[in-house]
Amino acid sequence: MIPSSAIRKSKGDKSAPSQRIESFFEIDESKISIDDNNRQRTEIAKLNKNFATQVKKYQLLEQAKATSDAERDRLRQQITVMEREIMMSKKQAESDKREIENQQREKDILNNNMQKMQTEAQENLQSLHLQQQRRKQLEHELELLQAQINKQRIAARQMEKEKDR
Repeated sequence: MIPSSAIRKSKGDKSAPSQRIESFFEIDESKISIDDNNRQRTEIAKLNKNFATQVKKYQLLEQAKATSDAERDRLRQQITVMEREIMMSKKQAESDKREIENQQREKDILNNNMQKMQTEAQENLQSLHLQQQRRKQLEHELELLQAQINKQRIAARQMEKEKDR
């Protein structure tokens, strides 16, 4: 391809063959220019199409980012709620543990008291049994003494009767 500056210099010559060559170059140059324009238009159309595709991709990515950000925030809130629930559960478990320990202590105290009462009741039963045996023994001795007193009364009456006679 011949540079246009060289063609312009030759325009100064007014000879017929050079005009044909010049016009040939101009036609050839304009065809090249049209071809370049068409190629550039095609390339611009491709670039515009590529740009539109990239814009759509960017918008989709922005939407996906917004969706994932919203999901992340929702999950963070859910985690916060769960952490609070865990803390409350731990506090409740500690409270329940203390309550169980207190009830276990009370149970032990009640068991000890019950054992003492059972021991005391057993001792009372043994004491009662001994008292009943002692009472029976005393009643038997009383009966013997009453029988002896009755014999002595009879003997004393008899002596009085003998004395009166």
